[in-house]
Amino acid sequence: MKVKILLLLISLIHTCVFAQSDLITEGNIKQKTYLTAIDFELEQSKIVIPVTIGDKNYRFLFDTGAANTINIDAISNLSKVGKLNVSDSNNLEDSLTIAKVPTFKINDLVFENFNFLQYDFSKNLVLNCFKLDGIIGSNSFKNSIIKIDYKEKKIYVTDKLQSLSISAKGNKMKLLGKQKSPYLEISLGEKKRVLEDVLFDTGYNKFYSQSKRAFAVFSKENVLENVKSSKAKLSISLFGSDSTSEKSILTIPNFAINSTHFKNIIAYTSNDNNSKIGTELLTHGNITLDFKRSKYYFEAHSNHVDLKENYPLFAPSFENGRLIIGMVINDNLKKDLVIGSIILSVDGKDVKAENCGDILNFKYPMEKFSVLQNGKTVEIQMKNYL
Repeated sequence: MKVKILLLLISLIHTCVFAQSDLITEGNIKQKTYLTAIDFELEQSKIVIPVTIGDKNYRFLFDTGAANTINIDAISNLSKVGKLNVSDSNNLEDSLTIAKVPTFKINDLVFENFNFLQYDFSKNLVLNCFKLDGIIGSNSFKNSIIKIDYKEKKIYVTDKLQSLSISAKGNKMKLLGKQKSPYLEISLGEKKRVLEDVLFDTGYNKFYSQSKRAFAVFSKENVLENVKSSKAKLSISLFGSDSTSEKSILTIPNFAINSTHFKNIIAYTSNDNNSKIGTELLTHGNITLDFKRSKYYFEAHSNHVDLKENYPLFAPSFENGRLIIGMVINDNLKKDLVIGSIILSVDGKDVKAENCGDILNFKYPMEKFSVLQNGKTVEIQMKNYL
């Protein structure tokens, strides 16, 4: 079995609330003409870029699905410009302070007078494990063109499309809200095609997640196969884990973006209001987002990709500092395993509470795993369910 599962749905700030505030529109890049190549690190498929504030260098997540956010512990003494009620991708809410960053730099680009949400990253174990100082959202590049080259680990930022080498045809991109969240049109199905505008979210580390709203429509259109539904708690967001609710795992036999066709995509449904495409897409090609002209360009490595693989027996999640069973997928396993059970060991190796390495590098069991379930330790032998 080749499957390796990490935390499934780590999404951060649901941008719909902050995105409608006029405060999000403030700020500009100082230079009028520019072209720069930002080197980034990849950590568990997350894009981490260097940001300089004052004379200090920081680590920021590059997240086109989130608002600009700063770790309150890492950067202080910022001018407060207001407070805002913010909801995350699990629709959990809290009130966060908005602070103005007079200037920050990414490479030689100077960003002036952008507003950031302030949040204590130590309250979120996943954010804390990545040792991040902040998040750079799509609004920072609202007047720019950006090209993400995942293989070379570079983000190119320019004011002129002609400065980039692009071989693909441009397609319309919707920019929603004052946040300028980028939405790309995809199609599902072959003989009968259905269309969907999906958020391109670099803070999401899988290929595609389908909103319940989209699932309700597409499940009637014969474009989904092998749908398995059950109670689950899968996603992890800024203010905590989602509550137990009906979730589905499904296969999409035919999925297309531009002229690139993907077969047999496995996806989960989510509580988020929008479906989204994550960074796994970038392993199959480079993408350019032209925020100035509302277009995107996807340069695929291959025009036909088959992603076929077997469903896992279960899906992990995270709650209260522990890895848990987020969803039981295998029908035979459902009689022996319940969601919320704490994962204690995998193939004989202990999974320690609040250990960043154990959480971020979680590997799917090959032979056995044990859980704490209803006050008792239960060992599951994989061979009994394969």
